[in-house]
Amino acid sequence: SDDPAEAAIASADAAARFGLHVLSTDVGDHAAFTRFVGVAPYSRIDRAPRWRTALSFVTDHQPGSLYHALGPFHRHGLNLVQLVSRPIPQSTFRYRFDMVMDVHPQDAELRTALVEMREWTREIRIFGSYEATGDH
Repeated sequence: SDDPAEAAIASADAAARFGLHVLSTDVGDHAAFTRFVGVAPYSRIDRAPRWRTALSFVTDHQPGSLYHALGPFHRHGLNLVQLVSRPIPQSTFRYRFDMVMDVHPQDAELRTALVEMREWTREIRIFGSYEATGDH
């Protein structure tokens, strides 16, 4: 597409085959690992059978920081299904934690847990929510 608002992640072979202009190569930070995210200019508010909400946060490098940051989710009965630590580039002993929970984005328990979590984190970013499918 000639639209500057559109882009794709693809192999060099795919770019050649479809006549795409390569903007950048080697965009990953881990070999043979790609994570995709869909972004939309709208939100769904229906109550599908199961929803997942994804967020990212940073704690201080102190004993118990992660424990305290996750405590509100336990206290409010929210199920954590994924937690990944990622080093923050150019920062010694600083990590960003990406997590996914089984919870609808409008649940009161989530809002309350996030308010409590702010006391123990330097930064929280909510990536968004999506309808959960299958057992994963």
